[in-house]
Amino acid sequence: MAAIPYKQASVSDADLLSRMLGAFLIIALIALAAAWALRHRWPAALGAAKGQKAVLRVLQRTRVSATNSLVVVVYRGEELLLAEGPQGLQLLERQSVEHS
Repeated sequence: MAAIPYKQASVSDADLLSRMLGAFLIIALIALAAAWALRHRWPAALGAAKGQKAVLRVLQRTRVSATNSLVVVVYRGEELLLAEGPQGLQLLERQSVEHS
């Protein structure tokens, strides 16, 4: 039996490189479009709705030693004084914040 003749593809290096760059650009454009859609069209997918106020705000942080600091935060209408150190956070004082 005789071998089946076939045509070898003659792809140059420049042609292969241009195809790879084209594919990369298409993938990059798709990723950018997906990021834009997540940020502008569906902000809830990123964890926060548009116009939603932050639930937690750090008002002040003061370092008292190399490993310890005091942090004042507002969380859901309360001002909290926290001690932060190697062992974690500890609540020192809590006080309600007046709404103005």
